Amino acid sequence: PIGPADVLFQPPFFAAMKKALRAGGLLCSQGECMWLHLDLIRPMMESCRLLFPVVQYGYTTIPTYPSGQIGFLLCGKSEETKFDKPVRTPTEELQAKL
Repeated sequence: PIGPADVLFQPPFFAAMKKALRAGGLLCSQGECMWLHLDLIRPMMESCRLLFPVVQYGYTTIPTYPSGQIGFLLCGKSEETKFDKPVRTPTEELQAKL
């Protein structure tokens, strides 16, 4: 990132977010694109791993974004956090409607 948004990708931002979160809190921050910005993602994840016990990267596809993807940096204050395990699942009835 260039300009004012640069601070949102630096360690002090993540430290401030950790301080603002309650116990067990979660942080989801823009994580750029893994196909284009590994040079940005890697240091962000490394600095977050010094602050949070759980750090993972997620992404979604968006056709209008460069390379069709945007990522998310996911951080949890609790070691119990499992970003890859749903806390709740849709009912059978809702799933049938989807």
